[in-house]
Amino acid sequence: MAGKDSELECANFLRVLQPFNQTHLYVCGTGAFNPRCAFIATSIFHQAEYQTLSYAQTECGKGKCPYDPFQKTASAVVDGELYAGITSDFMSRDSAFFRSLGRRHVLRTEQYDSTWLQDAQFVRVAPLSETDNPEDDKVYVFFTERAQEAEGAAGKVLYSRVARVCKNDIGGQRSLVNKWSTFQKARMVCSVPGPDGLQTHFDQLRHVQTAMNNQVCRENHQG
Repeated sequence: MAGKDSELECANFLRVLQPFNQTHLYVCGTGAFNPRCAFIATSIFHQAEYQTLSYAQTECGKGKCPYDPFQKTASAVVDGELYAGITSDFMSRDSAFFRSLGRRHVLRTEQYDSTWLQDAQFVRVAPLSETDNPEDDKVYVFFTERAQEAEGAAGKVLYSRVARVCKNDIGGQRSLVNKWSTFQKARMVCSVPGPDGLQTHFDQLRHVQTAMNNQVCRENHQG
């Protein structure tokens, strides 16, 4: 709260708010750069009085919620596990995609490795069933990031990306212990229809909507 007005400014910003089951939500806040998470019974919204959670009722939010409230994040609870695209360190330099909360051990992208993620701004996490076999189910994450392969004289270049992991991923071996073994990403190419618009790319991803196993992207081009 250094330099902030304690009467007008908040120290805790809720950045994760996900339905966990029929009776509880899973909520995470930045906690004045000390992220914390908690299960909140939905019945609380039917009560007239306020309720305050004690520190003992919350759990560490690292890997689930960013430290900085202004970082763009995305999350989803899938089968009792939290998939979260966040910056996971105090200085907001470690862009990462995590799976946590369930019985399986935590998985994440490689730390400080720009070939996995580079200054990612996350937009949406979405589970998608591709076949009738649940073993084929994937979780997709949509984001914008710095594109190292396109940087040069033009300076920093942004690309819209989509990455996916398998829901049944248990992590790799050796250097990939507790890391995704199925993480793949690709550029999302959205352009003006017609032959004259093929090279007009929209790379400031703002919103993603999923329906009928198809992805529709809405973007805002800043030229």
